[in-house]
Amino acid sequence: MSPNRLVGSILTCLMLIRSGYAETQKVEAETQPRLVQVKNLLETGRATVPIVCFGDSITGVYYHTGGRRAWCDMLGIALRKVYPKARTKMTNTGISGNTTTQGLARMEGDVLAHNPQLVVVMYGMKDVVRTEPERFRANLREIVERSRASGAAVVLSTPNSVYPNAPRPMARLGQFAQIVRDVAADLSVCLADCFSAYEDLRREDVTEWRLLMS
Repeated sequence: MSPNRLVGSILTCLMLIRSGYAETQKVEAETQPRLVQVKNLLETGRATVPIVCFGDSITGVYYHTGGRRAWCDMLGIALRKVYPKARTKMTNTGISGNTTTQGLARMEGDVLAHNPQLVVVMYGMKDVVRTEPERFRANLREIVERSRASGAAVVLSTPNSVYPNAPRPMARLGQFAQIVRDVAADLSVCLADCFSAYEDLRREDVTEWRLLMS
């Protein structure tokens, strides 16, 4: 996938919190206080912000570059461009083939042990094949709750869309993307809706969309 699509969605979450509208700031401060604190640290550079990117192979590796410049790397670069004073420590804990169940089993050592101030979660591509929808929902909620209990802010991302294929029918992948949206809404978590961004592009220019599949 193209890392820039997801990075742009995550940056949008933070940019919305930068809004100068007093009412927007008030709502964000009440519903996502940790994310506001992360934004402030990025803006001022007062301290290093540890950020963990957590998920499957889409998080873990960008195959065409030998594993370099996966979206975790690109997010760190983009954050430093948007916030020139920012000091970030990016940790990529994506593992190929992982579902949310496997992610939960390794959360302590692979996520919480890094004492993150922000956890960006992108699961679903493997869960579509191996996990029942309600288990996926419960797992996502637990990932958010455990991250928050450690003091971290959370951003949830929907998986990107893919070519139609038998193991991952688009309707089922869309169902799992909607579960991510629902959990984000229920728990007042910032959402990076990668699935919708991909589908918007597919409707506009299917050739350009297909090129993202690399």
